Amino acid sequence: MMLVAVIERDNIVIPIDFEPIENEGLKYDKQDCEQEAAKRLMKRIKKHFKRMEICVSGDALYFNEPMLKEIKEKNWRYIITYKEGRAQSAAEYYKLLEKHNDLNTFEKEGKKYDYYNGVEYKDEKINMVRLEEKGKIFWYATDLTITDNNAEKIVEYGRKRWKIENKEFNDLKTKGYNMEHAYSYHENAVKGHFILLMIAHIIMQLLEMHERNIGIFETIHKISQRIKEALRTQPLSASDVLDISTSFHLSRISL
Repeated sequence: MMLVAVIERDNIVIPIDFEPIENEGLKYDKQDCEQEAAKRLMKRIKKHFKRMEICVSGDALYFNEPMLKEIKEKNWRYIITYKEGRAQSAAEYYKLLEKHNDLNTFEKEGKKYDYYNGVEYKDEKINMVRLEEKGKIFWYATDLTITDNNAEKIVEYGRKRWKIENKEFNDLKTKGYNMEHAYSYHENAVKGHFILLMIAHIIMQLLEMHERNIGIFETIHKISQRIKEALRTQPLSASDVLDISTSFHLSRISL
């Protein structure tokens, strides 16, 4: 099991680091192990990406006081999914505000939003926003100040967490990468294979984006077959080599 940190931008999901979810003690608890792996991963990201402005998006597992403090200590921001049953005191406080009509509410295009800045949660004060759409509830906790002008945008970025889940892990499981196949039982070989899958997926996403921009729409399978055939039959020209060796950078990235 791997915990992966990715950057989402313009429908592309770029992994920047990963950490194995491993049990270092005698007892095993998936949630505790995942959160410990997250702390190790976050420490390394902070070390290697000192200047990057980061807003952490995560599922409800990360909505707890230690994790929020961990994010705060690194001077990062967060938009984290909230689900009923976690951080119950925060939910009770929010519902009490709702009962007394203290929430800020508005509707837009058939969607109902409500939010409140300063929900009490243990020793923290957090901001929460809730969207009701077609009978479904989407709820997020953040340290960003919520207003009528940005509530929709905060929810949009919160929901990108599911986009990351589908684009990265669903692709790797179902679109020809066969991530879950046991190619090896050797621990280091499994980790090395995982890294190669990440690199392959980055390349395919960049190629997909390029082809969409020039009006070509193909399946992943067809693209991979064309790449395989090109590697087999087409030599690189001097111009190709120059293009490959030219460095580039992304001027602005959001997490």
